Amino acid sequence: MKKLKLFLTSIIAMFVAVVGVHAAGITGGDASDWHERDWESIVTSDNDVVTIKLTHDSNAGLQVKAGEKVVLDLNGNTLTNWCDGQADHCGLNNYEVAIDIAEDAELTIIDTSSNHAGKVTLADDTNRMSTIVNNGKLTIEAGEYLINAEADNGLSTIYNYGEMIVNGGTFKSLKEGAAAIHNDGTLTINDGDFSTGIAKSWAVSNNGSATVNGGTFTQNYDYSVLVNTKEMTITDGEFKTAGEDEHNSLITNQKQGDNNAELTIKGGDFDAELLFYNQGEDELNVLGGNYSEDSNIATYIDNNHEVDENGNVVLKDADYSELEKALKDAKAVDKTKYTEETVKALETAIKNAEAVQKDLKADEQDKIDQAVKELNDAIKGLKEVSASVTTQTTKPEEENPKTGDNILMYLGLGLASVAVAALSVKKLRKSN
Repeated sequence: MKKLKLFLTSIIAMFVAVVGVHAAGITGGDASDWHERDWESIVTSDNDVVTIKLTHDSNAGLQVKAGEKVVLDLNGNTLTNWCDGQADHCGLNNYEVAIDIAEDAELTIIDTSSNHAGKVTLADDTNRMSTIVNNGKLTIEAGEYLINAEADNGLSTIYNYGEMIVNGGTFKSLKEGAAAIHNDGTLTINDGDFSTGIAKSWAVSNNGSATVNGGTFTQNYDYSVLVNTKEMTITDGEFKTAGEDEHNSLITNQKQGDNNAELTIKGGDFDAELLFYNQGEDELNVLGGNYSEDSNIATYIDNNHEVDENGNVVLKDADYSELEKALKDAKAVDKTKYTEETVKALETAIKNAEAVQKDLKADEQDKIDQAVKELNDAIKGLKEVSASVTTQTTKPEEENPKTGDNILMYLGLGLASVAVAALSVKKLRKSN
């Protein structure tokens, strides 16, 4: 069976305006290949982007080839693959999926109907196949995506090997050991409804890089609603358990193969008693989020975080005790004992320490620790003024002789005077 093939050049040439066509008209192929699939759609092209709007349910399937950009409007209808129960038509290779997206191809799925009831699924007799296989870029805005629960399948509903962005839609796993979305590429979930629709299944399994920014994730049965085996970040969303079945962990973080799993949670609302299954060698970073009263979140947060009275994981306040002590010691220093240079270094450290913000959180503790270190280093670096260095307050020796020198001087003058007198007496006697 041939799939719906979109050749942009032929479409642009053939469809200048909106027209109704059969599948054979869209592909430009042999009509005999398509006569059993009597479906119609409205096709338009604008700036190399082809838009296909379904007018009723279709079993034609869709293949988006490399270099093509396509918008599929479900328009409230259901798109399936063509399957008549024969092995050569159902499930032998990926070309038999409902939608196949090649590398370097782009597909956006929307639903402009009032009830938004569009679906993408597989024909009842299809076995061992997925609904969508993406190797290019897939953006989903709306629609419901599922595999018939009675089909002998065991595969995930959507396989992503390229880039996938989910902004809305409903995703439910109905096969044991499978997920509604399995990611081996890059997956970003901004919104949508994800749930486990049967026991021993997951809503999303990630073996690539996944970011969850929103959406509702409901664990109805025993298995986790999310499974991460490589790298996942959760910034927001609602994660909960429902139903009467016994639940295991809400989210599983478990490596597959040689790479350890890494799960980072920055936000979201989590309502479950058993939150996480996490192996010792795998990394689980809980940096935020709101958690129900009966959860065991306290066992997963690090020393920088705490759970407040409202169940929110928040950063602790930074510890200023060592800084206060170091500042007190620095200000108690008798600066007159030390050299001008080392005192100036201490005054600079004090000024910098006093300028540290007063409302820092635990993840900024290093700013406080650095200020403490600078203060302690400045105190250790103080140098005393040398004992041989004094300030002169008297005149030099020659101008202000010491007392002992004065006595000797006066004694010498006295002896000289006596000698002169004696000499004078002697001369006087001789002359007589």
